[in-house]
Amino acid sequence: MKRGQVTIYIILGLVIVLLIATALYFTQESVRRFVQAETSGAVVSQIEVMEINTYVGSCYEQTFINALNSVGLRGGYYKLPQNLYKESYKLPQNLYKESIPFYLIQTRKYIPSSSVVEQQIADYIDDNIALCLNDLSSFPKFRFNNFKSSSDVSISKTVSLSSSYSVTSAYLDSSEEISKTFEFKQNLNLEKILSIADEITTGLIDNEGLVDYTALGSYDYLVVLANDGIDSVFMIIDENVEFNENNEYMFEFGVRI
Repeated sequence: MKRGQVTIYIILGLVIVLLIATALYFTQESVRRFVQAETSGAVVSQIEVMEINTYVGSCYEQTFINALNSVGLRGGYYKLPQNLYKESYKLPQNLYKESIPFYLIQTRKYIPSSSVVEQQIADYIDDNIALCLNDLSSFPKFRFNNFKSSSDVSISKTVSLSSSYSVTSAYLDSSEEISKTFEFKQNLNLEKILSIADEITTGLIDNEGLVDYTALGSYDYLVVLANDGIDSVFMIIDENVEFNENNEYMFEFGVRI
């Protein structure tokens, strides 16, 4: 092989080595800058976004369950209608029930529609989700502000929830908006429970205030009646729910004949 050919090969080899070294340098520099940005908090990593969304989602799920239980004990309401509820009931065995709405006063019914109950559940969730989130203090690396929540609830043979949130996360001089929509469903037939309440109040009107105990025992749900001496409290109990430890869900309302 001629000397000139050897020189060319040596030069080509040096050029290739130089190109590889340059590529490695810029690759390592890009990785270094990204890692520096991640550790300095200049950006929210995808892992951190996933952790935040997982935490927020668990809060929505728990608040959804809390909303169903709270609204059930208040006859489908989060915020009771004015002049249509009683502050407290003293029932047998010194059992007290707080703030239950009247579904019947004399011969006039005041049963909330499904759409009203849907909105009451959604309002409860949006008003109380912050209690669970606790200002997202589980993520002290960031400052969070401008938290917004919007929930939509649908009642049929099940109760479905769609909740969307957004929040601004900040660190030093950088900020980024995080947002996500969550979907949950619980096997609770509130539509049927409201229908039973309507049948009970209609029966009281038709029977001039007399309770048809045979009809109460014919439902797929347990129906309990208690009286505080002036007014009556009906409790419709679903004994097969999965989201409560005792598998019971209680829905209560009052009547005044």
